[in-house]
Amino acid sequence: MKLIKNDSSVPTDPTVNDEINGIVRDHMPKDNFAQLERKLGDKEAIASLAGEAALYHLNNLPDGQSMNVDAALVDQKTVWLEKWKPGTITLEQIARTFEVEREPAGTPGFSAFYTIEVTGEELNLLRVAGLWGSRWVYNGEGDPQPDQTYTVALPKKAAWNLEHYLNIPERESKAAGEIWEAVYAYGLHRTAEGRYIDSDKPLPDEDPE
Repeated sequence: MKLIKNDSSVPTDPTVNDEINGIVRDHMPKDNFAQLERKLGDKEAIASLAGEAALYHLNNLPDGQSMNVDAALVDQKTVWLEKWKPGTITLEQIARTFEVEREPAGTPGFSAFYTIEVTGEELNLLRVAGLWGSRWVYNGEGDPQPDQTYTVALPKKAAWNLEHYLNIPERESKAAGEIWEAVYAYGLHRTAEGRYIDSDKPLPDEDPE
């Protein structure tokens, strides 16, 4: 066997080149993945969109899997950009909006979603916390029943410190992915449906070439 340096003297195999390009194209994240109709003028609005994204993404995972999430709670303090302008949303934009701070190293970021099980009474407390001008933004079940159990997605730092942040007893939590991943997946879904990420208004037809 002999190794040959792959420089300009070695011709490219068109078949292999096309195969590699196809793999990269299918798996590389799309940069301009969604369109925003209206300006999101503050962190609360961006956090609310992230909560909507979580409810879609965590209940529509690849291969038809679902975490059966009933509600999502997003911390405005994990939103780094103050506003989003109408138009194209890019991967750079969501990376700057939802920065990933990993501690301990090799674990999901502080803003990553974790899921917990709560009673209807506890969910109502979380819902109220997200309605009255606090740092928390709530999306999901609007009429929790006290005798039922619900699944909530919330940031890692809250899931690991429930008593401190949300005044409910500590319990087991499960990692559910980074917040930016949920927004990205939701944006791809809305674009595939021909809709803006923030409204049901259809996207404008593309200009003919």
